[in-house]
Amino acid sequence: MTDVAQKPHPTLRQAILSRLKWTWIWLTWYILSIGPMYWTWFHGSMSSEPSLVEAFYRPLIYACAIFPPLGTLVNAYIELWVL
Repeated sequence: MTDVAQKPHPTLRQAILSRLKWTWIWLTWYILSIGPMYWTWFHGSMSSEPSLVEAFYRPLIYACAIFPPLGTLVNAYIELWVL
């Protein structure tokens, strides 16, 4: 028989910090992805047909409306891609 070393389970604190880290990474990717996808989102929002891209970014639009500093930053970032 071989003695297999078992990986120790993370503590609650480690698990929470890991979850927070990955949530932060995902949110950062999500917000930054609107820049290159802006024109696709714009055309989808102006279309009469439902758009998956528009639905994907709808929570970001709501977040920008609720928290105006985020909206200012997102608009400034989008302008870098639009110009």
